[in-house]
Amino acid sequence: MFIIKETNNFEELLSLKEEWNRIVEKSQGSTIFQTFEWLYNYSKHFSKKNSLLILLAFSGDKLIGVAPLQKLKYNKIGIISKKKITFLGEIFSEYNDFIVYSEYFFSVINSFIQYLSEYYSDYYLDLRDIPDQSLTNTFFLKHTRYFKIELKSEVYLYIKTSRNIEDYLSEYSKKTINTLKRKINKLQKMNSEFVFCNYLNENDLIKLIELNLYRQNKKKLISFFEDKNNISFVQQIVKEYNNTSFLLSSQCQINNEIKSICLCFLFNNKLYFYLSGFDFELQKYSLGMVHLHKIIEYCFNKKYDEFDFMRGSDDYKFRFHPEKRYLKRYLININNSFFVTIHFILIKLKNIFNEIIFKKNTVVF
Repeated sequence: MFIIKETNNFEELLSLKEEWNRIVEKSQGSTIFQTFEWLYNYSKHFSKKNSLLILLAFSGDKLIGVAPLQKLKYNKIGIISKKKITFLGEIFSEYNDFIVYSEYFFSVINSFIQYLSEYYSDYYLDLRDIPDQSLTNTFFLKHTRYFKIELKSEVYLYIKTSRNIEDYLSEYSKKTINTLKRKINKLQKMNSEFVFCNYLNENDLIKLIELNLYRQNKKKLISFFEDKNNISFVQQIVKEYNNTSFLLSSQCQINNEIKSICLCFLFNNKLYFYLSGFDFELQKYSLGMVHLHKIIEYCFNKKYDEFDFMRGSDDYKFRFHPEKRYLKRYLININNSFFVTIHFILIKLKNIFNEIIFKKNTVVF
């Protein structure tokens, strides 16, 4: 028998930080985006007022599970008032999930859903970006009695780096390999050096932001860093993870001046490629692509399981011959409303239509 407690204030959970992170380490499918530090700072920067909904599962005095959620309300659409519960980090957290010790998983998730259906029966659940290896997928497919619809979330691209790097490079054409070598040689002649460390100081982070903003503006694209709140969030996350095994910073220095910099995260032997910036004036040397190649090579040398590009199917990613996966999204009708069921079906049809359009417009390299 589990005790479920609800809190709407993250500050109340500071004393549970270590217990929370112990569960993340043991919870199957967990990523860096479920750690206390990530979600605590995420809530401070992005949560809407009075939206936080965190459920805690206890077995006696032991914390065994967390549901990091938020409740959102929208204006009425037709006859439906949209009130839904989502994972807390669904916008800028690349992966979302419940945080539960594996041995308690199905029972605790069931208790969370029962709690929500009892106390939030006028809401529906919209849970997305769940890792493919998570037990949450098994639960929703086999163990829930509520009406649900399963959807594909966005495509995620990754490279398995636990294999032999020669096998990976054999997937490239000879022309591509020769071009890459030529670009690397040109950069070496410019006295370039690629550096990796578990720390990113404040000045170097500012440099990353400046390089990213300049390049995106030149390409007439919107940079993540155009929003000061986003900058503040990243600055705080870097402070939290600096000098830990969770952060990896990689720089390309030319004559001791930073020309390219990447912020990555490490968790459970996987590297997550998060943000980058490089000198737009050096694009003729393909600095960004060479740097990315060096990071992928680093993952092979360190025998990490994966290099994860994360969300999105940007054209440049396909040049590195990644594999695809689609994360799961579940719509759960916890109040068994007829109108919510109709709403779900319309979302499903829209999702199918978008998949058809995406396939027609996919560029294969």
